Amino acid sequence: MIVSLVNSGTFSGEEAFKILKKTKTYEELMQLKGLQTYQVPVTIEGEIINEIMAVVQKQNLTPPQLMEFYRSPSQFLIKIINEDYPPLAKEMLGNIFNPVNILDVILTELEKAHDYINLMHLMQTTRASLQKVKLDNLRCYKIEINAKNSGFDYKKEEIGSLLIESWKKQAVFYVDEEKNLMRKMVLSSIKKTQDLQTKSPPEIKEKVSTLYFEYVTSDSRLLPSKLSILITPEKKILKMEAFYRKVENYILFDKKVLFYSHPQNPDSLISITLHYGPYQINPPLNKKVFKPVTETSREDELAISQMTMEANEAMEKGDIKTARKILVDLVKKYPNSPYATRANLLLKDLPE
Repeated sequence: MIVSLVNSGTFSGEEAFKILKKTKTYEELMQLKGLQTYQVPVTIEGEIINEIMAVVQKQNLTPPQLMEFYRSPSQFLIKIINEDYPPLAKEMLGNIFNPVNILDVILTELEKAHDYINLMHLMQTTRASLQKVKLDNLRCYKIEINAKNSGFDYKKEEIGSLLIESWKKQAVFYVDEEKNLMRKMVLSSIKKTQDLQTKSPPEIKEKVSTLYFEYVTSDSRLLPSKLSILITPEKKILKMEAFYRKVENYILFDKKVLFYSHPQNPDSLISITLHYGPYQINPPLNKKVFKPVTETSREDELAISQMTMEANEAMEKGDIKTARKILVDLVKKYPNSPYATRANLLLKDLPE
């Protein structure tokens, strides 16, 4: 992708934010006004199917049934709906079809670029610059946003004894000058993780995500057609291609093709094709649909963390009996926690 400078004149930061405000959101492109929710069955094909079926058969589970849910504005989620699946299995397999929550993450960033409240916050905490450039011969505005201090868009989360903080250092947007479409986005962020219990030095990781957007005209509408993401330094690649069909008054997905880096081999891409069945438009959706099935309270996380630590200490001392008792109690008390699955694996490996 080639970028060349067209105009290096001086533009105000306020002008840069006004351009971001004009960018078209997903809902505006799809013309989803009046659509609050939908749900649609999804069938899958691709080389990963054999891996999925091997896991399913090993656990004596039925073949996975998938449903995609949408909730306005711009929230998508594919979930396993089989009743015989334990919660963790549902979440683990569901994550395969939501790589890095690809749509949700990106659409959230686009909404942030457009939302007035966030723009006001950005204007107070960042400096913006604006240039006119050519991106592969397409006339674009290049908007560069840098933090006035250490960062912006700060987030803080506590999971057990872990304190996780994240913030952005810089965001660069390339906006189509003629059509007000986002063409490229570069996000530089920092993630800081610290174990408050051990008080060990924090782990700090910097990540740069580069996103490319392509569009197609369908039924006289410009629609998002391709999205490519490169995440460094992990060298993760994510790609999505979307195909559409008309459902009532809306243009909705007919098929999606996903490509993303293999977890064990980042140089290899996994591909999955999702085929969409008949849509239910504006059905009532339970609020729990968009919550993680393994969600636990902070108190439970602390208790689980303590039990896991005590089990590890017992194993290090060779006290297998105590370790086994702690792990069995953990599985009984918190069967839906991902720690329960790990505890079961440890129990299988413990000597009698």
